[in-house]
Amino acid sequence: MFRECRIRNLQTLITGISAMNPVDSTQLSNLVLRIKERFPGRAGYRDQIRELARDLFFTFGQRPSAQRVVSLLADNGRSPSMSTAQEEINGFWENLRKTARIQIQRPDVPEFLLDHFGQVASDVWQSAVAQSEATTKEVRDEAVLQVLAITEQRDRVQAQCDELAAHNTTLSGELELLQQKVAELHQSVAAERVGRVAAEAHAAEWRAEFENTQQLRRQEAELAAQALNGVQQQVEQLMSEQRRLLATADDFKQAALRDRVAREGAEKRVAEALGRCDSILAAKEAAEGHRNRLLGQAEQLQEDLAQARAQRDAALQSSAVEIAAIRTQLDVAKANLASKTHALRRQVTSRRRAVKRAWHYRRRRRPEGE
Repeated sequence: MFRECRIRNLQTLITGISAMNPVDSTQLSNLVLRIKERFPGRAGYRDQIRELARDLFFTFGQRPSAQRVVSLLADNGRSPSMSTAQEEINGFWENLRKTARIQIQRPDVPEFLLDHFGQVASDVWQSAVAQSEATTKEVRDEAVLQVLAITEQRDRVQAQCDELAAHNTTLSGELELLQQKVAELHQSVAAERVGRVAAEAHAAEWRAEFENTQQLRRQEAELAAQALNGVQQQVEQLMSEQRRLLATADDFKQAALRDRVAREGAEKRVAEALGRCDSILAAKEAAEGHRNRLLGQAEQLQEDLAQARAQRDAALQSSAVEIAAIRTQLDVAKANLASKTHALRRQVTSRRRAVKRAWHYRRRRRPEGE
């Protein structure tokens, strides 16, 4: 005689296992692919449904439903029908109930004792299920707390990653601005060098022109000196001739007339010579004034050149200081970024180890929960 003691609170046990064992989508997808490879084509739909329902229940702790099974087995618009899936799932539950029955068959035991033994076995089974559920609940609660803690740590790590990414973006912007400033400084130094070369070329031109002017002045002065010597010689000759004529004036009256005429001519020539001397002296004074102006311009050019060199040296020194400060800032930023990256990697490594320990712990406790 058979007495059945059906499993009670089966739905509660399935829900607890599902909460303790979250579904891994990658593992589930790989399982579906393996089932399709074992039972390919439309002819293997029923076998696929049975295998998937059994794995969902015993491996993942999920209650298999027709809609869930059909959605997982769907491939390129082809899938088993809902009626076929429901039929196979009903068969799965029927087989599960048959294997979960308690059989009591003793011909020598009265029927009322068999009923009593069946009730006792049912009570023992319910007590074992309740104890298993309590243990499963403790493990599930502990696993849930660990998952929540790990999730919170993951959120903090993600927030730190976002903060570091934002800080990295800010540093990249600052680095671009600094590089642009360095490029501008290089351009300014290049322009200063071009201006310095142009000023030196202009000063060389003025220096060459000044030397040419000085040479012309020396030549004019030499010509003026030669002309003055010639005039002085002519004056001396005229004076000697005048003295000779005066000495013989008393003796030669006719000679006096000629002497007077000659004297007038000599005075005329002397006046002309003096006029030429005045012109030469005026030209000399004009040349001296021009030379003084050129000297003043040359001095101004020397002052401008010295000022340009001083500005160039100050700009180069300021550029060198700014470039050194920029490089220092870049080194500090790189060191800070490397330190934060190293700390973040250590935190991520510790979080991964914690997750791995929790996963191994859950794997070790899973057979006890099932």
